[in-house]
Amino acid sequence: MKLEYNVLWFDDRPKNVSSAQEHIKLKLARMGFDLKLDCRQDVGNEDTIKNIFKKKDYDLLVVDYKLREEDRDGSDLIKIIRRYCTATDIVFYSSETPATLRSKISVDGVYCYNRNDLPANLSYIIDSRLRKVLDLNQMRGLYLAAVADFDHLIDDLFHRLVGKVDKGKYIEEILSTTCSFHEKSLEKIKNLGEDKEIDQYTSLLSSQPKVQVLVKILNEIDDERLYPYINSLSDYPNAILVPRNQLAHAMEKSCTQGKYVLKNSKKETEFNFDDFLNLRHKILDYRDTLSRIEMYTR
Repeated sequence: MKLEYNVLWFDDRPKNVSSAQEHIKLKLARMGFDLKLDCRQDVGNEDTIKNIFKKKDYDLLVVDYKLREEDRDGSDLIKIIRRYCTATDIVFYSSETPATLRSKISVDGVYCYNRNDLPANLSYIIDSRLRKVLDLNQMRGLYLAAVADFDHLIDDLFHRLVGKVDKGKYIEEILSTTCSFHEKSLEKIKNLGEDKEIDQYTSLLSSQPKVQVLVKILNEIDDERLYPYINSLSDYPNAILVPRNQLAHAMEKSCTQGKYVLKNSKKETEFNFDDFLNLRHKILDYRDTLSRIEMYTR
């Protein structure tokens, strides 16, 4: 589930580019991504660079052309970086003009900018790349993955919370709720009994009733820190599950000027770029909601 944008940034004077970093953080937030910024003041030797790219994939690499004297300049550094980083966008910057900087680096496929123009130019690169992941097929995959992840987070909460309430009461609640959603499997559900581990019961629930039972448990715990998140969970079906079903079970009818028309039976639903941005923000919001609930119920 791609919700993070990873940036590796080399600069031995990080304060000089802090405003540019904050600028792209806000840009990414508006596009529904969390910035994960790895700032390094020392480049190190070739083995260090190799290990950096071996351990993690980055979406963007930003490098000050002229680091401290004992380090390599950009002309030497780019040759090493390209050995181990071939598919990542790379930006070099300095106080010189882009043309002067490019003549020094002399490598294709690398962006060269003046330091003062970094915020606008980095925003342009990010925007052009991320618009490609905000299409219909990407959003389908994202929402299916998000709901699966959220189901697991909710299951973990059940395990944590069941010791704080009457377990038998909520096993009955789960069985009752499940029966209404699984009439054909009613006999199997009734034969399950009430003496198994909690995951034996929660596995019977689909996403919507699972959230309903969780809300009831949280209400019984009655912790005022949880109130905002309980209210948020009440809208989970509309905010997360309805779009998931629309994206997963409908056929693409047309796409004109960035507007998708999906058809499910006789009903048509439209999505555009702004809709996809809004959906990403909802996923981030509910990921935070479930993380906060987990934190406050430890």
